[in-house]
Amino acid sequence: MRWLAWLLAWLWAMLVPLTASCADAAAESEPESVRQTVAVSQDVYAGLLQAQQQVEAGDPAAALLLLDELHERSGLSDYEQAQLWNLRAYVYYLQEQYTQAIDAYEQVSAIPELPTALAHSTLKTLAQLYFNAERYPRAVATALLLHQQLQQADPELQLLLGQAYYQLGQYQQALQPIEQAIHIYRMRDVEPAENWLLLLYAIHHEQADYPRLLSVLKELIGLYPRDQHLLSLAGVYGALDDTGRQLALLDALYEKGALVAAQHTVNLAHLYLQHGVPYKAARVLQDALDAGNIAADVYRLRLLAQAWQQAQEYARAIAPLEQAALQSDDGQLYVQLAQAQLHLEQWPLAVAALRKALDKGLELRHTADLMLGIALFNQRHLQAAREAFMAALQHAGQHHQAASQWLAHIDHELQLQAILQEQEW
Repeated sequence: MRWLAWLLAWLWAMLVPLTASCADAAAESEPESVRQTVAVSQDVYAGLLQAQQQVEAGDPAAALLLLDELHERSGLSDYEQAQLWNLRAYVYYLQEQYTQAIDAYEQVSAIPELPTALAHSTLKTLAQLYFNAERYPRAVATALLLHQQLQQADPELQLLLGQAYYQLGQYQQALQPIEQAIHIYRMRDVEPAENWLLLLYAIHHEQADYPRLLSVLKELIGLYPRDQHLLSLAGVYGALDDTGRQLALLDALYEKGALVAAQHTVNLAHLYLQHGVPYKAARVLQDALDAGNIAADVYRLRLLAQAWQQAQEYARAIAPLEQAALQSDDGQLYVQLAQAQLHLEQWPLAVAALRKALDKGLELRHTADLMLGIALFNQRHLQAAREAFMAALQHAGQHHQAASQWLAHIDHELQLQAILQEQEW
């Protein structure tokens, strides 16, 4: 709020200290209809000066009492009333009584035939106060009224107008004044402030205008290189399906230690998997879980196990799969656990996991039955393996042929065993 305090102080300094000679000088440059309004009597001037001194001494209540007395005088000129309301508004502002400050400035603005500088300054201050009070339609109307009266565009006023339109959700209307303000400042060799560009970013984001978002973000990063802007740029690349650039940015931020939020960490892991770098995906997730930055829920544990399995680190996939399977409502994760155990030739453990999967329930059983048959066969439990493969045959699916082949192989083994037993007899 310091900028507003400075503005109000500047406005008061410009309006109040008018001696008789100052009034005469002002009158020489104003038309006759206005000259009558700029004179301040000695008594009123003395009262205004005393009130101003009380404000500076930290006694705003005394200043308001004195202003009340001055307002009760008869025969005050329009300009004298404007000065009294202007100082009253400033006192209210210092006391953080913003509604009363607005009312006082509205009184100033309502006085006819104000000097041009005073009329414009009052409208500008009112627009800013309306905005701060979240009275955005009034801020827009006041800013537009002042804009019509000015001979050239005021960039500060344009920025205020754009922000008010944005708060009203009128994003297209907000663009023109903000872009005009930035253009004016550039013509004055002034780089756009970070918050102006962020406002443009917010508008384009609301409109899902990703090409223009990209342009604004590149300028933001060039002028104000912050990690948050790089993260936003990565998000825009993702929205544009340019996952290569998205991954490059997120990877750089991760290596820098600037990527800790759960959403961004999981997103980075997905990108690593998408681009065929499963080991880095697993390491990102494992480190985040170990640090407590992401929750060890079913989704993230399954993703971690998937990354370890794709990296052919099956032993590392066991622990997250066991945790996830315990939390899951169905048996599918026990099937994935058994898959990792089969790769490690942990046949008894795989059998136990598959039986849990079947007990817990599966939409498609044939995969679990086929895997169970393989695990039992490798333990030489041929009859039990045959039963599992027969169960797999009961379900139409991609493993039907494999189950038939395994059954044929087991039947051959059983026949061979029978022949050997007969020969031994």
